[in-house]
Amino acid sequence: MSGLPPEKARTPVYVTGLAYELGEHVHDLDELALVLPGVRASLRESGLKAYRTSDRAPAELAKVTLAATLAQLDPPRPGSIRHVIYATNSMWDAGFTDPATLGSLLVDLGLEAAYPYGIFLSYCANLHCAFDLGAAIIRSAETDRVLVVCTDKADPRSDRLVQPRISVHSDGAASFVLTRDQTPGSYRLIDTVLTINPRIGAIDADRHFIEYFHAVTEGIALVVEKALSRTGLAVGDVARVFTNNYNEMISTIVAKLIGFGGGQLYLDNIPRFAHSLAADAVINLADCAAASPWAGGELLLVLGTGPIQWACSILETVP
Repeated sequence: MSGLPPEKARTPVYVTGLAYELGEHVHDLDELALVLPGVRASLRESGLKAYRTSDRAPAELAKVTLAATLAQLDPPRPGSIRHVIYATNSMWDAGFTDPATLGSLLVDLGLEAAYPYGIFLSYCANLHCAFDLGAAIIRSAETDRVLVVCTDKADPRSDRLVQPRISVHSDGAASFVLTRDQTPGSYRLIDTVLTINPRIGAIDADRHFIEYFHAVTEGIALVVEKALSRTGLAVGDVARVFTNNYNEMISTIVAKLIGFGGGQLYLDNIPRFAHSLAADAVINLADCAAASPWAGGELLLVLGTGPIQWACSILETVP
């Protein structure tokens, strides 16, 4: 960590209490009735095997994983939490975010003193927006802890494909706490960088894939370059890279694009549930740590992408 500028070290923020809840129903790709056989075959070749659906609404998925996060706090004291960031792109049903749903979620979890903040415009990069906002709240001395949940449920009337047909949406949620307190097994949030290219929103990715892909790769390279530059780090300082769970081929291409080898990627969850939007990285971090606990001081690069925006966060592991 010697390359980090002193201002980053003055106000440490940590990520802890990682938890998640996937959809309870496991499906084979052949159950994608609205998807052409050739597309399903292509997805299989790219490493996908299954996806998850849930009968529960996003807030119900969120309630399960938030309860698991709160249970990890010492002491739990949910009533002391004054800020909750609720990140979702599931806006296709107004009932998902109406006052009754939101109120019930907070009351049932004992979070009646918590003020909710909504994040919903950055798709798979919602996680990084939550990092950015939560860290800013803590660094403003407004609070010591911010609770975060990323939760999404695909419209069952849709084909569930991630455009341009690179993955399949799974229902799921993941949560954590941003805090001033360093605890064993937590992650220090070193920095988060957000970038956007609103002009590519007008590009039809299916009809003009090469143009769209070129713009996307430029955005990814730019956000990673900015994140490494701002923290004074080099590619060689990073131990592991976590991308969205689109497919194995896309993840490998992205890693090479930003200078990392395939061996630095965590790809284990792509066959298991494909893409659960902004929850992907939290789930992957939790599962990777469970399989092989981190040593202290390892640097992790977490990449998030949306249709016109990209985000990169750098974390340091705490033993």
